[in-house]
Amino acid sequence: MWFKNLGDNMIKEETLYNTIEKRKKIRTHNLFFLFLAISCTLFSQTDYVDTSNYSDLRGRIKSQSFFIKMDPNNVDAYLRRGVYKLQLRDYNGAIEDNREVINIAGEKSEAYNNIAMAQVGLRDSINALKNFEKAIDLEPKAAMGYLNLAYGKATFRDYKGAIKDLTKAIELKPDYAKAYHNRGYNKNLMGDAKGALEDYNKTLEVKPDYFEAYYNRANVLAKMGKFEDAVKDFNTTIVINPGFYPAIIDRASVKAELKDYEGAIKDLDAVLEMDPYNVTVFAGRGKIKTDTKDFEGAIKDLEKAMELEPRYTSLRYYTGAIKNELKDFKGAIEDLDKYIIENPNDTMAYLLRGVAKMGSFDNKGALKDFTKTIELDRKHAIAYNNRGVIRKRLNDIEGAISDLNKSIELKKDYAKAYANRGSIKNEMKDYDGALEDFNKSIELDPKDMEALCNRGLCKYNKGEAKEAIKDYNKAIEIDPNSAIAYNNRGLAKHDLKEYAGAIEDYTKALAIDPYLANVYSYRALSYEKTGDLKNAKLDSEKAASMKK
Repeated sequence: MWFKNLGDNMIKEETLYNTIEKRKKIRTHNLFFLFLAISCTLFSQTDYVDTSNYSDLRGRIKSQSFFIKMDPNNVDAYLRRGVYKLQLRDYNGAIEDNREVINIAGEKSEAYNNIAMAQVGLRDSINALKNFEKAIDLEPKAAMGYLNLAYGKATFRDYKGAIKDLTKAIELKPDYAKAYHNRGYNKNLMGDAKGALEDYNKTLEVKPDYFEAYYNRANVLAKMGKFEDAVKDFNTTIVINPGFYPAIIDRASVKAELKDYEGAIKDLDAVLEMDPYNVTVFAGRGKIKTDTKDFEGAIKDLEKAMELEPRYTSLRYYTGAIKNELKDFKGAIEDLDKYIIENPNDTMAYLLRGVAKMGSFDNKGALKDFTKTIELDRKHAIAYNNRGVIRKRLNDIEGAISDLNKSIELKKDYAKAYANRGSIKNEMKDYDGALEDFNKSIELDPKDMEALCNRGLCKYNKGEAKEAIKDYNKAIEIDPNSAIAYNNRGLAKHDLKEYAGAIEDYTKALAIDPYLANVYSYRALSYEKTGDLKNAKLDSEKAASMKK
């Protein structure tokens, strides 16, 4: 009978959300890491320029060059031009100008600091630190010298040394907001969140409008899980500096953690108005749309991110997962093929591609991918479950049971694996073994409509139609749009000679899915039992025409 062939349809492979949730446990694919990490950058001695306007910087360089041409010994012009070059990342040019300052005016702390900054840009750590220290030798009481030395050490990941230097800067200048701020930043990098918060608090006590301190404190609070407090600090950051869109981006990520998806997307939309080509914002918005199940919107955003930055190939993992959910298995396979070429050892990618191949009935291809997943991770319960499903499809019943046993051994509370093993036992007419598995599956996941349907089917096969109906009733409560549940309940009612109830259930099944030819045949039998031969004939003819 048709309803007895539902076992394969009811077997549950893991799909998009199961694999993505598993991936989150393996890797941190948090929004905080998708978005830009903005912090302190260059702690130069003098705030000469606005680094956002490069054309203006080049114009200023020309102006200083004119002054130097007029007076080749103009030390201030060389200093300013050197700093402008530093901001434009013309590090060699910056070094040349500041060395000229030393040639003209002798050893100057400011020139050595700027030379050191340029050497940091060139990744010349040894000489950079030597020149920072030379600047301190020339002005040992200048707190800024220690601030800049700390910057050099932090750049080369000597965070402990940076903290020591910043502490010295604070000793020399107790109200030095930038030193407290930078020390907090370095403490955070060392995992001392509490110490970082204390320093950011002190920064704001000294300088209440220090927006970078609010911003970085917000990120520390977010990492500590204090999302509401983080949002408040991001809000303050944006009030002080409305154009600082990294704060808007990170506020969006925190709103997403708070499940305020509408607010998060609104923030990212605002950033794209300011910066319409921001790759990470498209990627982040795509991730949020995935979480809200706006799959079409998510695909559009993720594709846009990859269009803007072709090297963002890691997003192919997510587009592949989403296309799986949209039943675009061909598209999912294409995306995951590209992803796997560059990430040949990504366990979850093979698992996802296997699910896509399973959806497109490439059973041998799916078997190969699930086997590869297991080769990469011998303790991957989901992969064993899915390979068990495929082996069952390929009529390798012994292999299927073996894989499902292994899946359950690895994950004792894996409801789907119990349900899948129960389905196979049911088809093998091991009804008692099947019931045991279905009972365990439903105990672990009482809302699993498919497991309830399959347990009902098993009870029906045992001749327990009344008990089967109880399971179908629960399944329909969970999913009132399940044509299978109504059909199967109708069959059970027919066996109990409740023909009117059976006809009612078949009718509901057909209202949900009018293309189920066998259901017309079953309803015809029930009509016949009630003596309604006219409708019985109509249903029989309908079923016959659909089967042609």
